[in-house]
Amino acid sequence: MEDGYRYVHILLDILHKQKVILCKISEITDRQGKMADPSLFEERLFEETMEEKDVLIGELNELDSGFLSVYEHVRREVQMNRAQYETELKDIQVLIKECTDLGVEIRVSEERNRTKLQNCFREKHREYGSQQTAVTAAARYRQTMRNGQVADSYFFNQKK
Repeated sequence: MEDGYRYVHILLDILHKQKVILCKISEITDRQGKMADPSLFEERLFEETMEEKDVLIGELNELDSGFLSVYEHVRREVQMNRAQYETELKDIQVLIKECTDLGVEIRVSEERNRTKLQNCFREKHREYGSQQTAVTAAARYRQTMRNGQVADSYFFNQKK
């Protein structure tokens, strides 16, 4: 029975840690949404937030597998003595609901960000394309001028 309480409290600790990580992921997702403005977009900063989020998601996955592993150890004890763990089980249910709500909130923000980023990338692609067109035009102009100067000097030398 003492082990049961220890395992249940480990489950609670894991859920608290998951909630903290989900809050951090939510903050990063909000930051990414603000970065999705074409005038504010910086690829390096966006990449840094993606890497930061990847690390947090990895931690979240580890905690999730740890939760499942601990739950398997305590499941039978909790099911047989449900009344003894009533308070802890309610806390676990509340934390699971909070984590689930945060997960849904993050998914909605991610979807919103995806649309914003698609528009941002489309705009950046257009800007890049117009810059490439300007660079190409400038290169052609230089080439034409260079070719024109060669022709002029050739004709100039032929007239002598």
